[in-house]
Formats: sequence, structure tokens, C-alpha cells
Amino acid sequence: MPIKLVSNKNLEQGPGTGAMRRSAYEQARLDFQSRVLHEGTSPLRNDQQQFSHADLLALVAVLPGSTRLVIVHLGLENGQLRYGFSFRAGTERDGGLDYLELDHPTHLLFDKEFVAITPEEWRPFHDAYRASVFIRRQNEPPVLIDEADAKAVVLPWDTEINEMYRQTASTVTGRLEMKISSVAVLHDGSDSGHEGFRHGVSFHVVKKNLFSWEDLLREDEDSVSVYRHMAVDYGNLCPPRCRRFER
Repeated sequence: MPIKLVSNKNLEQGPGTGAMRRSAYEQARLDFQSRVLHEGTSPLRNDQQQFSHADLLALVAVLPGSTRLVIVHLGLENGQLRYGFSFRAGTERDGGLDYLELDHPTHLLFDKEFVAITPEEWRPFHDAYRASVFIRRQNEPPVLIDEADAKAVVLPWDTEINEMYRQTASTVTGRLEMKISSVAVLHDGSDSGHEGFRHGVSFHVVKKNLFSWEDLLREDEDSVSVYRHMAVDYGNLCPPRCRRFER
């Protein structure tokens, strides 16, 4: 049976948000593991990584204003995902945010730390990702990614990532960290990108228990605290949507 394609925006919790419920997050994780493949055969490794909210905040805080964007660049090393990060101040225009595109990250997330990285140091990770990642977009066999596939995912810091952390952290005590995860959700191609599944990322909060970390995710909606115990997803994929963020 053919897959019924839907816009990724239809999967959001509410209009104009990037909130993702627990069940949607778990399904997007399963779809990523089965559809975004190293050399077309095996899941990508190290696709979930944790870090301190304060460390990411320190990098964003050097930018002015309250319309800042976090850009997650996609890389690969020996079958393991490498997440690069860069940051941009957005300029509001016609309901969206314009920003200057950056082809490379300024920092690499490595062993819970954000390490400064040069364009030359990032290039092998970028090239390995483009050369060896395959996606099973619909019911056909996996195909090698091409120039229309995203090299980065763009998400708002002030109104979504940081707001999700703030709302969630206000209701719990204990040691908290943030987790970035790779996900795959259906796209309908209305943004001029590929129809079917694509590689994206999400952020959510985790809490340290005795011997493990608990995902602070819920299923029910909250019209007041939209992002509390939710994952933040549905970032703009670049390409096809570069230099401007829109919900």
C-alpha cells in the first residue's frame, strides 16, 4: 500500500509550533532508524547525544535580540553521526525570520561538549555524510541523498528550544540535560524538497535518575504550556529552505 504523504506541519501539536508529543517522537525515531541508513544497509550510530542547556545557552547568548536561530549541521564519521552547530540572529520579515546562511558549523558536539571547529575540520564529516547516507523515502529501496537533501536543520532558539527547556524545567527538580535526536518524518514536497521521509533532528529534556536518564516527554496537550514535556522538532531543512525560517 502506498504511503499517504502529509505535510510535516500537520504533525505539530498546534498551529505555529514545533512541539512533538511522545508518541510522535517515538515513531519518528523508529522511522529514522529504519529509513536513514549508512551505505543503505545499517542505521547511523551515535544519533542521540546529550549536553548541558547552559553550554548551548552560552553560545547563543553572544547574539543580540530575541529571534535567534540554532542551525544543526549534519556530518558523519565511520558510520557515526556528528552534529555541528552554528548560530544566527534572525531578522523578522513577513511572519518569518531572514538570516545569513552559513555552510559550516562553528562548533562540534563531542562527548557532551561544544568544541570549536574550523571549516576545514568540518569538511570530512560533511563529505562523509553526503557520500554514504541513504534514505528510504517511501516504499522503494534506499537511495543515496542528493543536493536536494538537507545539510542542516534550522530551529528557533528563543521561542522554541529555550522555551521548551524553560517550561519543562519549571515543573521538575533534579539534574537535567538536553538531548538531540535524529528523526525522520513524512514531507509532502510542497517546499520543493523530496516527498517522503527526510532526516531531521529534535531536542528534548532528560532527567537523571539513579542509573539512567528519563525522557521528559508527554502525550497530552497543554494549551498554556505548549512546550512543557514536549520535543521540539519540525525545523526548516536547508535545503530546500535556506536563508529564511518559516513555520
